[in-house]
Amino acid sequence: MLRIYQLYLRALRAGHAGQALDLAGHHTAFDEAVESGDPRALLEQIRTTHRLKTGRLVRCTAEITAILAGADEAQLAAVSRYFEDVGIAYQISDDVIDLYGQVSPDEYRQGITVRSPAEDLANATVTYPVAHATGLLDTADRRRLHTALHARTDAGALEASDLLMRSGALDVCLTEARELVDHAWQALDPLIPPTLHKVMVRALGWYAAQRVSEHDPHAPIPPPHRSAALPFVEAGRE
Repeated sequence: MLRIYQLYLRALRAGHAGQALDLAGHHTAFDEAVESGDPRALLEQIRTTHRLKTGRLVRCTAEITAILAGADEAQLAAVSRYFEDVGIAYQISDDVIDLYGQVSPDEYRQGITVRSPAEDLANATVTYPVAHATGLLDTADRRRLHTALHARTDAGALEASDLLMRSGALDVCLTEARELVDHAWQALDPLIPPTLHKVMVRALGWYAAQRVSEHDPHAPIPPPHRSAALPFVEAGRE
């Protein structure tokens, strides 16, 4: 019980710290990345914010559940790492789909949106795609991105969104999110038995990293992943 209370309070502190960093923004690091073309410090700042604001909260929920379920220390460590990375991946993919109005690219092209596209950019938020774009765009386009983001207008958000899409930053972000979850899964996979719950845990990671719309007929299907979960699924079909 003491361990659970400690985890809960640690997650609350992390969440407050992450929210504070998010509200403060990353504009100094962004300015430096625009001038240098080196996004590493900016990316690390945003990753830290995502880890504290979301990753640690998701981790805490899973970690407490694993403790109550009687997980051993190896299982607990792998579960905690996996769900923290799922939370970070979710925030990265959330930064990406903000550009499309919280829908898939195909739906966006059809004029379907859940909220106004590029709301984060209209609010001058330095997102993960923005950070990656500073390492992919040339000097002139980096400065255009800087000006467009600081305009805090719909027109500026539209121009910034176009630069991000053309830079290839969105694909880089989604690839990074997917690899983050996949790497954490490799440690967790052999430590938990093949059950439906294991399949659901793996599927949650895929969803968090890709955020594919549930009603998108062109949604990519995650590649087969050789794990102890798959024999369970196949046995169920037979």
